[in-house]
Order: sequence, then C-alpha cells, then structure tokens
Amino acid sequence: MNTSGAIAANGEYQTLAALYDKGNKLLIPLAATGTGAGVFTLRLYSTVTSTAYISGIGRFYTDAAGTLGEATSRTLTANALTTLYVRLASGSAYVLVDNASAIPCFGNIYTRYGGPHYAFTEAANAPKISGLDISFLKYCTGIRIYSILNLSVIKGSVSELTNLENLQLIGESIVCTGSAKKLLKKLTDFYIHSDSNKIRIYYETPDYFPTTINRYYLRTNSITNAMADQIFIDLAASPVVASGANILLAVPSPGGAVSDASLAARNLLKTAERGPFAITVHP
Repeated sequence: MNTSGAIAANGEYQTLAALYDKGNKLLIPLAATGTGAGVFTLRLYSTVTSTAYISGIGRFYTDAAGTLGEATSRTLTANALTTLYVRLASGSAYVLVDNASAIPCFGNIYTRYGGPHYAFTEAANAPKISGLDISFLKYCTGIRIYSILNLSVIKGSVSELTNLENLQLIGESIVCTGSAKKLLKKLTDFYIHSDSNKIRIYYETPDYFPTTINRYYLRTNSITNAMADQIFIDLAASPVVASGANILLAVPSPGGAVSDASLAARNLLKTAERGPFAITVHP
C-alpha cells in the first residue's frame, strides 16, 4: 500500500485516525524538529506478519544512523519486536501500521513482547510524535512511553484502555487525562511522572484490584490529598498483595493532614502478609 500523499491530503489527524481505526490500522503522526537530520527510533511488536508505512518525505532505515535500507514501508515480523529508524527532513508525516489488534504493546516492562523497552526514543533534530491519541492503543496490554527530550506529544483519555496490565508515562509534553477506575482492575504496574502536571489522570475507587501489584508510582498533581488517602484505604481493604521487582506504592501528598484511616491502611500494607509494600509519600 502506498500511503505517500494519500494520508496527508485527507485532513486532520483525529479524523484520519478514527477512519483507519475502523479498518484495524494504527496511525501515528510525526513532525520534524530542528534541522531534520536526526533519527527517531520507533519500536513495534506484532503478533502477526504485518507492515508499517510512512507517508510524505519520511523514510524508514535499518540502522541507527539513518543511512542504510531506506524505504517507505517495513515488514513487522510475527511475534517479534521490530525497530524502525525514522528520518523526516521537514514538515509532517504519518506512520500507518496494519493489524492494530495484533499490536499487544506500545512499549512494555515485561519479558514478553520483546522484553522491556520504551515505545520510542527521541533524538536531537529527529522527528517527534505529534499528538498521538492514546485511546487508539485500545488493544495494548502494555504502554511504556518516555519522552526523554520532552518533544513528543501524547494526548487523549486513558479511561477505556481496560486491557492494560502496565502503564508508564514519563514526560512534560504528555497531556493524557481520564479516570483510572477501570484501568486499576488489571494494572499491576502504574507509573506516571510529570513535573509540569500536564498528565491529568485521576483516581477513583475501582470495583476490584488485581490479585498482586508490582508498583503504583504517581507523580502528578491530579492526585489530590483526598485521593491519595483513599488509594491506601482501598488497597488495604482489598486482598491485594505486593509481588514483583518493585513492590512500591509511591503516592503524592499534595497537602493536608493524613487521615487516621489512611495511616492505618499504610501500616497494614507494610506488614509481611501484604508483601510487604514499600510505601513512599512524596510532595
């Protein structure tokens, strides 16, 4: 399939992304930065043999320097992690990926699906992701995004991403929103870090938690003091135990006194029968 020009001529990203979503395709918007000479690294795992395409003057390469194997399409090998090196001299482009339902993660912390990796790596003068709506990653069980240079913009609500087992968002240009209530029924690793507080994901008591939790690390002001108190109370009232490499609950305390119920809950979660969890309350 040749997407060059065809995608760019069809209008705004959100309309296009919704259209392609109906055809089981994932659209990733890119924009050039700086001189355009740098190389952006995109990592995609597919459970079936599939194809990724790039539009406009964007190009894929097979080496990190962006000099070998220039192409406008790349095969994604079944049950493997494919690394795409991307250059875009100027303007904007789209990466279009077939078989969106066969992409089980957009970055991942576990050993499966290619092992621990971030979905992409930014570089100076390289393309950035330009407004990807996270809600279109609805088939993923893992999302691990680190905007290391704070260039790439990820937006949209996480509320309906109910397949997720791990969600990690780090970056100052990530503007994701929504309630974590449905997510917390499956999430065993929940990591948010935004000093700019653009990530506005908030806590509501879920119907239930997973049987084990590896880590909740929530560094965002969208978690209020009342929410922080309630997280510990809800976890203590559930049968959940700590299990994994981190066994960490790091929850912000935006201000105000800790309730007696929350303090009792924290003490309970630190007992041996609950793992124990390591608990950190940070400003």
